[in-house]
Formats: sequence, C-alpha cells, structure tokens
Amino acid sequence: MSVWSLRSLSGLSAFWAVLFGFIAMMPTGVTATGWAAPQALGLVATRDAMPLQCNGYHCIGFLSSFCLEEERMPLVARCAYTPAPGTEITLIVETQDGRTVRLPGGDHMSFNVRLDFTSILAKLPQSKIAHLAPKRVSIHIAPLATLLPVPQPSDLDRHSPDELKLVLGPYRKTGTQFFDEGGETGETVSMMTQMINRLPRLARAPETARTGTLQTVLNGADGQASSAGARARFQGIVEEGENMLETTKRMNMRACLTYRHEVMQTETNRAFWKALGGV
Repeated sequence: MSVWSLRSLSGLSAFWAVLFGFIAMMPTGVTATGWAAPQALGLVATRDAMPLQCNGYHCIGFLSSFCLEEERMPLVARCAYTPAPGTEITLIVETQDGRTVRLPGGDHMSFNVRLDFTSILAKLPQSKIAHLAPKRVSIHIAPLATLLPVPQPSDLDRHSPDELKLVLGPYRKTGTQFFDEGGETGETVSMMTQMINRLPRLARAPETARTGTLQTVLNGADGQASSAGARARFQGIVEEGENMLETTKRMNMRACLTYRHEVMQTETNRAFWKALGGV
C-alpha cells in the first residue's frame, strides 16, 4: 500500500471520529419541529487574496474555516452563514481597464458550509459586478473573521448575547494562534487553499498546468512568506497527490488537496477545543 493510501486511511479515520463525536454531542432538546442553531465558525485570515473562479453566473471561492463551539449543534452541508459584526471580508475586482475596485464582501456574497466545519464556499453572483467589466476577482479575509449561522424559523436555541460575546472575543482570539497564525501547519493549509482555488473544480488539469499552479502558489505571498518546513510539507502533499492521480481516474488534484485540507483542519480544531478549557 502506498504512503498516500496509508496516510489517507489514517486521516479518514480521524476525520470520521470527529464527525461521530459531533453526533454524540447533539443537544437533547432537539425535537421533530426544530433544531438548535449550529456552531459559529472562524474564517481563517488570508495572507494573499484568494482567487475566485467565475463560470458566467457565479464567482466561487473555497475558504478555510474552523468550529468555535465544540458543544453546539453540528452543522450540515450547505448550511448558510453570514459574517459576524466586525468581520472584514473584502471583494477585490480587477477591471478590464486596469482599475482595482474593493467592495465589502459581506454585502455582495453568500457563504455556505461545503461539507463540514473545515471549509466554506463563498459565492458571488456575477451580475452584481458586471458593470465593472471584471478581469479577475479575489477575496481577502482579515484577522478575527467570524461567521454566524443564518437564523432559521425552526431554530430552538439561538446564540444569546453572552454566547456571542464569548465566541467573538476569547474563543476567536484563541483561534488566531491555531489557524490564522498556525505555524507550519497553518502555512501549509494556506498554500493548499491557494492551490485548491486555482485548480478546476471537476475536471483534471493537465500535468503541466498542475506544475505551473504549484509554482504560482510557491512564488505568491503565501509561498514566499511560509517557512521552509511548510513549503516542503506542501510540496510533499502535492507529490502524494500526483502519485494518487497515477493510480486512479476518479479524482483530480483539487479533490486530493481538499481531502487533506479537511483532515488537517479537523486535527487542528481538536487541539483548539482542548485549549479553550483554559479560556
């Protein structure tokens, strides 16, 4: 069995263990007519703006996130979120005539959980920026960014003011040490996220394109500012993905990196939850 397969199996076990742990912690007050509001999420700050991929209808970006509340209701795929007060999300539009226009991301974009608490899909209707004649679109996340679940009529246990004060204050500040400034692991995840956003969502990019994307990330702000250890770790993960692509036609590099991203964020989130015991 390859090194990739062994690591994948190990990571997959850890990933599902966390998810099953969430299920075990579901509040006993859930009824057939409603659910407790899900967990607040931290949105990981970006050193270099993340590029959005536009398809003629929407521009979509993959963003790293983490769970701020271990004991609250587990979220579900595609769950809708909105930026918390004070969160700075900037939409950057480079126009055909050479201008750079910065817009408040929270006013123009929607934010939905992709599959679990480790990543968010940010979506922008292209109609909202069509008048700018965009050439490239990207998104920048400032430090201490937080997402809150969009209130639903069926919510039984919404966040109280005291809970929000704790989540947006001490909890989110502690998260900075693990995610926004997460050392080698955080730098590795940041480079992985940059590459994910530059690869096709469904198709498999040619090998030359994958190699070029790797170099683009390494030469960008995230790659240049990262430690030698993070750069080597990132390149090793990409190499493992290349080995995986040689043995299967069912995956592409984006899927390989997305899976590793989920596993690494989940492991860091467990360490973060333990640290909250002292907050």
